[in-house]
Amino acid sequence: MIGQKWITHHGHFSDGHDPLTAVTLESSKTDHPILRGVSPFAAYSWLYHVQGGGDTIAGNPTFLLNGKSLRSSHAENNRLDRFPLNNPVAWTGSHFFGDAPARVFSTTLGHPYDFQDPSMRRVALQGILWAMGHEVEIPTEGVSTDTVGDYAPNNSGFGDAYKPGHHPEDFFPEHEVGEGRPHHPQAQIISPAVAPVTLPLRPAPGSTIAIVGSGLGERLQYHSSFEASAQSAFPELQLHVRNLASSGDTAGLRPHAGRATAWAFPGADRFHPEHLSHRGEGHYPYPDEWLTIVGADIVLGFFGYSESFAGPAGVANFQDELRAWIRHTRTR
Repeated sequence: MIGQKWITHHGHFSDGHDPLTAVTLESSKTDHPILRGVSPFAAYSWLYHVQGGGDTIAGNPTFLLNGKSLRSSHAENNRLDRFPLNNPVAWTGSHFFGDAPARVFSTTLGHPYDFQDPSMRRVALQGILWAMGHEVEIPTEGVSTDTVGDYAPNNSGFGDAYKPGHHPEDFFPEHEVGEGRPHHPQAQIISPAVAPVTLPLRPAPGSTIAIVGSGLGERLQYHSSFEASAQSAFPELQLHVRNLASSGDTAGLRPHAGRATAWAFPGADRFHPEHLSHRGEGHYPYPDEWLTIVGADIVLGFFGYSESFAGPAGVANFQDELRAWIRHTRTR
């Protein structure tokens, strides 16, 4: 919950049997883009306490939806002075991390049954669009909330409440799926291979610099010194920087739960025979696909730190793996 911590809610009761919260629009904000086409509805979500009774949501929030608990354990215990029956259930705010504020949309709703109501689906979709700065794409009547197939969710819970064997790619339009996964731009094999670069490096105007590698590269996402230095050195070139690094990655081993294989290029498994077991599945783009998606012109590899824990005995393997990745990447 952005702007508040977990405090309490008014009770689960017979979860999923009857709605527990009556949701209404904040009367002074009915013209907000997020509320276009949204009507009051009954939610199965239990009402979370975030405001009132001495508690305040931080960050100067703008409240959009209000909820009233239809059944309350706090009412039964005569504690409504501390935990009132009415509380905000959706609001916007700003998040300050870095140089500029970011838009934030937050809601305490989200029971599986809530999304059977078009207004709940509309609030979620339009909240995302607004947070991304795309409120111009929200029509007066609200966005379409038609589902892909029938939406018949299980109740909330654990274990038997899940529906195993369902994957996001099962719901993609057929023309967007190839070989069981959504289409991603594919890296094309080129010949001859890209020639080795010479230093000092001089990027072309509009070049995209892609950062891959392990922890050192990943940390550059949180500290702007590298990108600031690049832009300062070439202010007229309008460079783009895209960070694809992830702690623990090596030149050849890039495990991800959303990929069917952990290898960054064919043959990389020979450098890590101890990691042949991989249980990932899904449609998350592979390393070559990511470089194609971001349109990489320059690739900076930050490898070596994780591999250094193998000690002197691992140097030769690291060198061979790095050379193999470079050779592969220069042909894409």
